[in-house]
Amino acid sequence: MRLSRRAKMIMGIKFLTEVAKRLNAIIAQILPFLSQEHQQQVATAVERAKQVTMTELNAIIGPIMLDY
Repeated sequence: MRLSRRAKMIMGIKFLTEVAKRLNAIIAQILPFLSQEHQQQVATAVERAKQVTMTELNAIIGPIMLDY
């Protein structure tokens, strides 16, 4: 049975959501062991990652997806 394009997209979103949750948990576990300076850098990077727009994401992922 072939999956529709929409079903594949939904599966991809669910997968990426799970990856994001796991990365967030890893960051939360590691953060206390970092120096104050590095904690601030990580916090800034996480906040920036939360603000990525679909346009930016497509610009990054689009060329990668063309290979598949």
